[in-house]
Amino acid sequence: MAEISQKEILAWEKELVGTYLSDHPIQKYLADIKAANTVMLGELDETMHGKQVNVAGVVVSVRLHQSKKGEAMAFVEIEDTQATREIVVFPRPYTAHKALLTEGRLVLVRGKVDAQEGRPPKILPTASPAN
Repeated sequence: MAEISQKEILAWEKELVGTYLSDHPIQKYLADIKAANTVMLGELDETMHGKQVNVAGVVVSVRLHQSKKGEAMAFVEIEDTQATREIVVFPRPYTAHKALLTEGRLVLVRGKVDAQEGRPPKILPTASPAN
């Protein structure tokens, strides 16, 4: 019988239970993520509105959208070990980096926090996402 990979086990846990039980896909990268001067998604709040931050997480979902000008853009949900947050990827960065925005991929995003009017914080990328 073939051995099941850790990646496959985590995918099954997420699909069946809705969360990771045995580990988190970014757990083994946490030291590198913290070294990149990142903020954990669970630490984002309304006091950070308008501030530039680096965040990292695994892409959970990508919802394609068209801007008012008809250009492609996306709403991307990423998660780390603390929380899930939305990244609003406007047309120019979306066009340049859409290949990086695939489910299950670990991404590092630099952007401004949008946490006004009591809504959950979002990230508006101001620079290129990195893989």
